[in-house]
Amino acid sequence: MDDDQESILQTDKSISKCYKNKRGVRKISVMRKNVSIRKDLAEELAHMARDDGRSISSLLNEILSASIQVLKAHDSPITEILQEYEDLMMAKEMGLVLTCEQEFLEQEEIKKRMIEKWASWGDWLGFYLQARFRDEGLYLVHRISKVIFWKNAKIEFEWDSDLNPKELTIRIYGSALKPMRGECIVAAYEKIFDHFGFKMAESEVIHGICKIIFKKSGDLT
Repeated sequence: MDDDQESILQTDKSISKCYKNKRGVRKISVMRKNVSIRKDLAEELAHMARDDGRSISSLLNEILSASIQVLKAHDSPITEILQEYEDLMMAKEMGLVLTCEQEFLEQEEIKKRMIEKWASWGDWLGFYLQARFRDEGLYLVHRISKVIFWKNAKIEFEWDSDLNPKELTIRIYGSALKPMRGECIVAAYEKIFDHFGFKMAESEVIHGICKIIFKKSGDLT
């Protein structure tokens, strides 16, 4: 044997060990073999086992078990697998790997910007209609909505009164109406009707359906 090698397991026979657990005594067969490894690896194993408060055999069995599982699952040498893992961790630290959390946060940021954009547009439209058409602009919103907002969707406006409405319910139906688009629509209408003295009292957005209820500012309870 070379000087840089050391024998870790000394005997070459099968033995049995007994372990006692909640179910009683369990017998496990253990095969002992003479295994020669590099001295530096043996020293590292001994150091790791000591720090972990366990035997070298226990640590070595755990390492071998994990390594065998990895080799069975991947058709590559274990050194290549470890290198790929290190490269992946490096890429992640550099921000080049898109994790589920990052993707979620990016989607939320996109959603926030879209809602703000629709709200800004609704604010402008409400201001324009109120300034140019006064109270008539309130009823023009329905006609404009049919032309601008919807494709393959149905929109309904329900007023509690044709002369001096104090409550308005808007319902939108469409199989292509996704929740994110629905929330953008709610933001736009909220700003539009704010210019006519209506405040949003209730909103409901699910896939395919959007419902918004507005009430005159003084009638909100």
